[in-house]
Amino acid sequence: MSENDPIQGPTAAPGHHAGPGHERTDADLRKVLMFGVGLAAIILAACFAMWITFAYLNAHQPPTGPPPSPLASGRRLPPEPRLQVSEAEDLGKVVADEDKQLSTYGWVDKDGGIAHIPIERAMDLVLVRGIPGGTNEPPKSKAPGS
Repeated sequence: MSENDPIQGPTAAPGHHAGPGHERTDADLRKVLMFGVGLAAIILAACFAMWITFAYLNAHQPPTGPPPSPLASGRRLPPEPRLQVSEAEDLGKVVADEDKQLSTYGWVDKDGGIAHIPIERAMDLVLVRGIPGGTNEPPKSKAPGS
């Protein structure tokens, strides 16, 4: 074995054990600095190339202008059938129609003699007369003194 074995490092004198050691020489400062300068030069060259590329592409881009406003063309309606335009307004109309039906008198079938009456009046009549065709009877009032 040679005195400076590249795998095991320097060999110890006979009878002495060679323990962990350190490099006997420093890294070559000139090579480290040249690597750093070369790396910086490559990074700067890449940045310059990107700047040139973006400047070229920006100069040759067709003019587009700002996008048109969605409100510029007015309100376009969807194709038929249109289901609902204003939910709140439609619901208000339905509720108003139902309230009118429940609070007024009117004909359902004039030829057949079928009419509708206000709900309050219908409940009063059910209390007095009972449900037509039902098994319940109107409550019997007790005369005072019976």
